[in-house]
Amino acid sequence: MTNLPDPITFGLDAAISQAHKAFQNNLVPIGAALIYNNKIISQAHNGISPLEHAELIVLNDGIKQLGHKINECILCVTIEPCQMCLGAISLSNLKSVYFGAYNEKSINNPNISIYGGFQEQECTKLMTMFFQMKRSY
Repeated sequence: MTNLPDPITFGLDAAISQAHKAFQNNLVPIGAALIYNNKIISQAHNGISPLEHAELIVLNDGIKQLGHKINECILCVTIEPCQMCLGAISLSNLKSVYFGAYNEKSINNPNISIYGGFQEQECTKLMTMFFQMKRSY
């Protein structure tokens, strides 16, 4: 892994921690953290509903806290955002997203700088273990 600025490193660490919490609760193990002024202002994991994506939860929380200044935030997430989340990220005017595992189902938006592959092995392993466990029932 390349050397990342500290806020991104601790943002990704927080996102992974949230993904582990989701995994322990039998939820899809995706976590996200929203960073503003080098501090995590929100972190979450996926919920039960298919609309409760970690990215959407932290974006909603960030908007409540910062309003239009949400565009100054950095989003860290354990997997490349899906189309639904990319739409929300775009509408929030976020400019930077850092993620761990690649999502084969995602299509990038050219207006958002997205950087991937950070802590990819751990993020990918968590997703693989979860779905292997789910399919073994």
